Amino acid sequence: MGSGDNFTTDISERLHVAILTVAYWSTNKVNYIRQMFKHNDQSTCVDYMEETLSYLAHQGWYDMD
Repeated sequence: MGSGDNFTTDISERLHVAILTVAYWSTNKVNYIRQMFKHNDQSTCVDYMEETLSYLAHQGWYDMD
């Protein structure tokens, strides 16, 4: 059916390729799929921690300085 008028999937496709490229180049190319999953898990955890600390700082619970 394709995408609707005035909509495109190019942006998400490029982001997907960029994320996979960074994850692949961070591996040693041996058993790279497992390493890419680990890289994704670690970056997701770091993003979650940053968001949590930012939220807590906004609420006055944590001083970012």
